[in-house]
Amino acid sequence: MPLLVKAQWVRQIIGILCLTLLSVLLLSAPLEAQGRDPRLSWHTFYTKHTAIHYHDPLKAVAKRVADIAEHAHTVLAPLIDHRPRERTHFVVNDLSDNANGFARILPYNLINIFVTAPSDISTLSDYDDWLATLVIHEYTHILHIDKIGGLPKAINRVLGKVYTPNQLQPRWFTEGLATLEESERTSGGRLRSSMFDMFWRMDALNDNLPGIDQLSHVADRWPHGTLWYLYGVHFIDFIQSRYGHDALRKMAYHYGRQAIPYGLNRIAKRATGK
Repeated sequence: MPLLVKAQWVRQIIGILCLTLLSVLLLSAPLEAQGRDPRLSWHTFYTKHTAIHYHDPLKAVAKRVADIAEHAHTVLAPLIDHRPRERTHFVVNDLSDNANGFARILPYNLINIFVTAPSDISTLSDYDDWLATLVIHEYTHILHIDKIGGLPKAINRVLGKVYTPNQLQPRWFTEGLATLEESERTSGGRLRSSMFDMFWRMDALNDNLPGIDQLSHVADRWPHGTLWYLYGVHFIDFIQSRYGHDALRKMAYHYGRQAIPYGLNRIAKRATGK
């Protein structure tokens, strides 16, 4: 074997070991203590693809979340071409006035749902059904990031779920994809938001369009993290309209098989030719 090829293999192995060690260290770090009301009574029920955890008196809401989640799986799994091997855990709670939620892949698939709906001045205010918009957005993250193949899949079989390459994509890509699906699968969504149009229009009028370096990090200017969603969804929509949804599926497939991440341009060229 030529020395150059050997050196490339050594660098790849070292990179994999470093990433694996970093993942293990992050997972073993103590979680920040979170206050919970000890008076709450929690319950769990299961559907085909979910485990729903909720506290009283949110039983009706939890059942609604379960129905939406099963429908989201039916619609989104074929689009992304991925069906998780494990149930996705949903924690339905009313512990915050913040209209939001989050998805987590490590060490297992988890979605936290805050049932509070957004206010009229929120960037999330353009929705037809708040729970549907939120569940579809977060479940897109689960299907996208949980799509793992190749050497990363082999690593996870040995060490447990520690390496998810798609999670290392830029936030404007991951959030852009989820925001596109929330808009495609409902009659609301931020791709249709007049507030988002206003943000984008003012950036253009003020000659303040962000560079790729700003979008790939936390921009130190208004509207900060919202830029990931704002520019991400329009760029992902452009890819879909120009090259079809299959291009997005291919990008998730190939990136999820990368032993060494951060090759988004290379993956995009493989999926679209450009």
